[in-house]
Amino acid sequence: DGDTVTAPRSTGGYALLDVGIKINPNKNTEVLGMFRINNAFGGFWGGGVTFGVRQLYVRGVARDIFRYHIGNIDYKLTPYTFFNHNQDFLTSSIGTNRIKQDVVDYETFYSNNTWR
Repeated sequence: DGDTVTAPRSTGGYALLDVGIKINPNKNTEVLGMFRINNAFGGFWGGGVTFGVRQLYVRGVARDIFRYHIGNIDYKLTPYTFFNHNQDFLTSSIGTNRIKQDVVDYETFYSNNTWR
């Protein structure tokens, strides 16, 4: 009999590729689509590859009167709402910690105190 207690060795993780397309059909309209390709390590010839939509919106101005935004919306936060503090003042992210924080901010769409 083999060892039934020790977990087998495994390599976890994944590779991500975000592909974005931005189209301006006219000066008042913007269409943005971002798609994500996720490849799990250890997949068999593409068996662990998934495709998904990361971001999709259409926005513009109709007849210089009406602004519209359909799809993902970024919310600007204030001290009177669910305000996100500026963590850079509380912790000093340097080196690899700064890279990790940049990745977390990118994944959660956190930028200039806006949130989705």
